[in-house]
Amino acid sequence: MTSGQKQYSADSPELRMVALMINLDHFFKVIHDQLSITYFGIILTAKGENPSCRQADTDLCQLCGVNPDHFDDEFAVETEALFRQSAVENAEAAVAASSLVFAHSVVEDLLMKICRICADVDSVSWTKKISKRSITIEEVDQKTIVDLKREQVEKYLSQLEKESMLKKLDVFLGIIQPNDFASSRMKKYDRERIAKIDRLRHECVHEAKFAVRISNIKEHLDYLYEVTRLLSNLFCDKYNIEKLYDVDLARLARDL
Repeated sequence: MTSGQKQYSADSPELRMVALMINLDHFFKVIHDQLSITYFGIILTAKGENPSCRQADTDLCQLCGVNPDHFDDEFAVETEALFRQSAVENAEAAVAASSLVFAHSVVEDLLMKICRICADVDSVSWTKKISKRSITIEEVDQKTIVDLKREQVEKYLSQLEKESMLKKLDVFLGIIQPNDFASSRMKKYDRERIAKIDRLRHECVHEAKFAVRISNIKEHLDYLYEVTRLLSNLFCDKYNIEKLYDVDLARLARDL
């Protein structure tokens, strides 16, 4: 691919970052579409205009062993409203939880991919992370020092992949060490806020607390997106990598 007069190979950090940013935009659009469509259904449900909800009311009556035809009109209306409210609350909680878990997974995966690009660009800094690791004489005889270092860095990255998002972020920022020029942009980076989002995701997945509605889900999603873009820009600025993804991503996607 070319940018102006400059050509980039498929494995260049510039094009690898473009691919990551295209994926970021795509997945977050999918997440927001899911929210919009689900909330549209929730609005219809709240108004009593959702056929699936009315069927759910009937199914629930059957499950409870009651015949809605035996209810008087007032009781039937109150019961239907109660079932409908329960459906609305459950749907809101479920879509918020699933959206947060999906977004967290996307960001965490992209962060690890950026770390791997960073390791290719700045192997010296990442080699410091494995400076105290031991290797065997046999390995020294069979492989070059360059290959051994690359192999150990990859093992370190594989280990990092199993760590929390906060650990990944701490390591990444420790490597790129944003300078004074970047400090103003780093004000957007709130470790405590990310820790809160991380705890929410953990509760949704491991503690089955998805029944508790996440009231500000859109703010959480927007922040995860903004932080990922921020870290990508800081990384590119650190290593003088041209930010091709700042142009028309749709056109770039067609050219790749």
